[in-house]
Amino acid sequence: MAGATWEQVAKFVGFSDASTAQRAVRNFFGETPQQDREELRHLLRQRGEVLWRQARRDMLESRPGAGFRE
Repeated sequence: MAGATWEQVAKFVGFSDASTAQRAVRNFFGETPQQDREELRHLLRQRGEVLWRQARRDMLESRPGAGFRE
């Protein structure tokens, strides 16, 4: 579940909350795994690109609230 929040992990596996999911992972692995910084940068860059394309498309289609008002 790379890139998922602890809340998303908890919901996916059926835990009551994020802290329970994080504690379960820590108990299983002995620690909370650290994500590689370069991998995280790549993931965030991809998410930003998706948001940019969606916003641009909405502006080009003149969807309400998608553009700047003067």
